[in-house]
Amino acid sequence: MTQDEAIQKVVTQYTVLNPTVINAVNKRAKTMAVFKEEVFEWMDERIPAEYHEICFDNLCAAAWNYDILKPLIYDDGAISDIACHAWDNVWIQVRGKWRENDFHFRNEEHYRRFYSHVCSMNRVVSNERCASANCTDVTTCSDFRMRLNFIHKSINTDGSNIFSIRKIPTHKKTLETLCEPQEGMLQPDMLPILRKHIAEATGVLIVGMGGSGKTTFLNALIEELPLEWKILFIQENEELFSDTHRNTDFLKTVRPQNKYDVSHDLKELARNGLLMSIKCFVIGETKGEEARYMFNVSNTGAVCLTTLHSDSSVHGLDKMADYIKMDSDYSKDQCMEMLTIFNKVFFLSGYRLREVTTIKGYDMEKHQLICSTEYYNQEGDVCNGGSQST
Repeated sequence: MTQDEAIQKVVTQYTVLNPTVINAVNKRAKTMAVFKEEVFEWMDERIPAEYHEICFDNLCAAAWNYDILKPLIYDDGAISDIACHAWDNVWIQVRGKWRENDFHFRNEEHYRRFYSHVCSMNRVVSNERCASANCTDVTTCSDFRMRLNFIHKSINTDGSNIFSIRKIPTHKKTLETLCEPQEGMLQPDMLPILRKHIAEATGVLIVGMGGSGKTTFLNALIEELPLEWKILFIQENEELFSDTHRNTDFLKTVRPQNKYDVSHDLKELARNGLLMSIKCFVIGETKGEEARYMFNVSNTGAVCLTTLHSDSSVHGLDKMADYIKMDSDYSKDQCMEMLTIFNKVFFLSGYRLREVTTIKGYDMEKHQLICSTEYYNQEGDVCNGGSQST
């Protein structure tokens, strides 16, 4: 019997053939010590002794954690994303670069049970009627908050469930931390420049592709805000937090799974926030027509920070203007002119800060932003783009 065969036999016994023992532990009718003793007694007659410990560890991971993904979650922080495309196709993103993982699930049935278990553990419904879902796990791993994304096989042409994890460290990464060699997002000589930009900001937009480091950078910027400010956080997933600010509230949007479910969107939460004398709004991510309500908040005199998917700093504002137009009668020029309230735009790519654009105004005749951009490469050299219309 190989080690993999032994693990599969033990896990199948207690998660499929006889799950009542695990249920008893969940209901606190049986202690973990008694559970372990019973499992080892069962293995004594069926599993080689040298495999007992690793089989029990894998059983616990399958029953109360993320199974074979556990070592990828409990790493040193280098891995930011885990993507499961199929049982034999698992990828990880390390410092902004994707690569295929060295191991995968044992077979299709193993992956099917894993997907069902993770849905159940996080109280997520994933089926034909609710084919895409997401949630945040803030309890399983003390070192990371995890954004979980579920895609049901009914909408995947490959016929497999898709599951992914975005890891956000619970230990706050500051701007100084992001300058350390193992992080590499910033360079130490950039810090005075960045802090000057932050002090001048009437609004901050952080743009980049998925996995570029936007949330990590925003979490670091939060610690640079004045401690006396009253800050309201609005986010879909519980990824933003502060180690130093106490005068804060954290609200979470709720998407309905069907027409009978409760819904709390950005519009509702932002409107309520206007009654609270907020100095700073931090919106986790802006997407779709909800950008209009984020824009309304930013024009109340409060400073607003948010993130957006885009391929450059200037294109970020252009994309936000398109979002606002989706739910308003404003012209594109009107949207662009009003969005100059976001006078600082940061662009990240490959877990590196690449551009910082200062918005100075909008030329209605030329239909262009008036801005200046500083360009950074991964070594941190600065090339000031000067004053330019873009």
